Amino acid sequence: MIHSKFKDIVFPFFARKHNPYSVKYKKDKILVKITSHSKDATIDIVSEDNKNFSFFERIASLDDRVVFEYTCRNLTELLNCEAHWGVDSLGKVFDLINTERFRTKLTKIRKIKKGLFWVNSVSYPIQIDKSIDLETADFEVLKPILLYIDNQWVLYKFTYEATVSEYISL
Repeated sequence: MIHSKFKDIVFPFFARKHNPYSVKYKKDKILVKITSHSKDATIDIVSEDNKNFSFFERIASLDDRVVFEYTCRNLTELLNCEAHWGVDSLGKVFDLINTERFRTKLTKIRKIKKGLFWVNSVSYPIQIDKSIDLETADFEVLKPILLYIDNQWVLYKFTYEATVSEYISL
């Protein structure tokens, strides 16, 4: 596989659990119909007045914008919310419905420091949300499951299991 469906996402990522009924790309805006009976909601409008604004600044000013179910700050959050569709912080639309297989690694944590942890057999630290307290965890039984996505190991979740399958489909 050359790259995954997550390759070009720039976080934060605004996501929905299910794909919308339709997406319409117009000259200056993107419209979404969530269900077959709903009215069009706006994802983005680019005009002369707001073309230099970020995507987030543009959607904040919309009245009939799409309501997203999740806001994912990183790939770990996106993997765990199981979203199938969304828009990244640059306004690029992503369809994540297609299932892909990723290699897994269940390993022990060697060291923790300031939102990072190091594991056996990975040469670089893995980032973790600073709100997760790992200082008091028993690492003899609690182990991270890492996924190999786009040539790097990413935290998927923690488990007490002794083994995991060699691949996982997401």
